Amino acid sequence: MDDYKIIAVDFDGTLCYSNWPDLGEPNVRLIEYLKEFRETGNKLILWTCRAGEALDRAVSWCREHELEFDAVNDNLPEIVALYGNNSRKITCDYYIDDRACLPDAVNYSTHPFSDHAFFQNFRKRAKTHERKLKEAALFNYSLTDILTLARAVLTCADFRKGKQGSAFQEQLSLNRR
Repeated sequence: MDDYKIIAVDFDGTLCYSNWPDLGEPNVRLIEYLKEFRETGNKLILWTCRAGEALDRAVSWCREHELEFDAVNDNLPEIVALYGNNSRKITCDYYIDDRACLPDAVNYSTHPFSDHAFFQNFRKRAKTHERKLKEAALFNYSLTDILTLARAVLTCADFRKGKQGSAFQEQLSLNRR
């Protein structure tokens, strides 16, 4: 396993710009990257909440876009053999998901999920940065560059460090008055 990497990738909002259970437009840049990733001997897992007919349609949609997987909502057989069980959590090197949040983005000194206005502000910033990431993909950035940009964007220095006086902290203070 040292000679290949594993990516687990989500379907809705990631591979396919869709609104579950519908299917939508393909994320062409990501699909092309993943096809090249797999062609170089790496492994690819479709990791989605879809099940039953909705999952079958998603897998068919991916095949129509010439994207194949080594596993679907499951660990690779060699991973199961290595660990002696099939954990519910997929073992991989990278997760690509539109709902991801990096640990550095959590501000442990506040509780943003208990403050609805603060959470909404964070979501607005994330949507702005999501647009910037999509633009970056259009300009031939590598996936590594895009992931680096995503880390910088999602961790937002003032959010990660909890700096007093930042726009985020000021907004939080105003909302709590």
